[in-house]
Amino acid sequence: MTKVEELRVKEEELVAFLEENELVLGLDAPEILEKKIELAGVFKELGGYSDGIALLEVVVSVRERLLGKEDEQTLGVKTELADLYTKQGLYKNADTLLSEVLRVEGNSMRLLASYYLGILRREEGQYPDSEMLLDAVLKTREEQPINTGTPSILAIRAELADLYLSQAKYSETENLCNALLKENEDLEQDKLLEILDVKHILAKVYSSQGKYKEAETLYLEVLKAEERDLGTEHPSTLITKHNLARLYKEQGNNDEAERLFLEILEVEEQTLGSNALSTLRTKENLAKIYYYLDKDLKALEVFSEVFDARAIVFGLEHPDTQIVKEFMETIVREQEQLNALAALCNKREERAAPMDSMFQHFLSGKTNFRRN
Repeated sequence: MTKVEELRVKEEELVAFLEENELVLGLDAPEILEKKIELAGVFKELGGYSDGIALLEVVVSVRERLLGKEDEQTLGVKTELADLYTKQGLYKNADTLLSEVLRVEGNSMRLLASYYLGILRREEGQYPDSEMLLDAVLKTREEQPINTGTPSILAIRAELADLYLSQAKYSETENLCNALLKENEDLEQDKLLEILDVKHILAKVYSSQGKYKEAETLYLEVLKAEERDLGTEHPSTLITKHNLARLYKEQGNNDEAERLFLEILEVEEQTLGSNALSTLRTKENLAKIYYYLDKDLKALEVFSEVFDARAIVFGLEHPDTQIVKEFMETIVREQEQLNALAALCNKREERAAPMDSMFQHFLSGKTNFRRN
């Protein structure tokens, strides 16, 4: 049984328990709240972030009313809710909750909240703050080797490697990844997924350096293990497949990239919804493939869907929204230029004037002038 299959069984058991006992025990009963927290954790592992958010928001509301905003257990739920907000791209919500947790002195969730805040700052592009936070968490974690409820040292260092990669610090990222792989050659089973994360980051480094063969080898190794242990619909599996598709795109293998993106999109739309961040990212890359394959109308249609969704979630001025807008404007501008060239061509043909070779080449091969 794969990890996803195990999680689905657990999900069914928890849902059945809640359906049978919510009215009997009461919505505010501690056992009901604990089961909702557990079910939210299952949804998180399955990539169902919006479902997890809905559950934890209810739990936070009830616990704040019954126990107060600074109750230790309430702070724990807020911390996990903040992480789900980050994964869903709701950065302001995540920032608010993590700030609330960190303002309460002496609570046991401060270290985990700092870790999640470091990841949030990286996602926001605030790299110096992210590095400062993750370095501090790592230092504390190394001084407290046995600390339940906090990320492992391997996980923290992997997040640091991802941070270095986000800043195009390829040598530092590669050195750290190789060191982590060497230090953790003989890991227990429950740490193998963290090693796959490190290999995934290293594959991204190779891809960024143009070492496509090395990157492809690592991506395929990670993908095979994830499909075996997690299943084909797990978020980690889809992310690996997504980056493999991008690698094929970078190599000019657009047909294979299109095939993979379509496979990913089908799963994401079914499991996460059409406007989830990862779904929009897949749509954007698929639209780029259509653009490079001269399928301009399809590209424009998909880009428009991404633009509308990102404008609502992030706003019109967000860099990710602007990137899509630039592609759409480029497609429209090229179509206008081609229409003008076609009209000129017709006029020249009517005058029986031979077209020069440069003009013919531009008209028949516009993709040669496109950016990659």
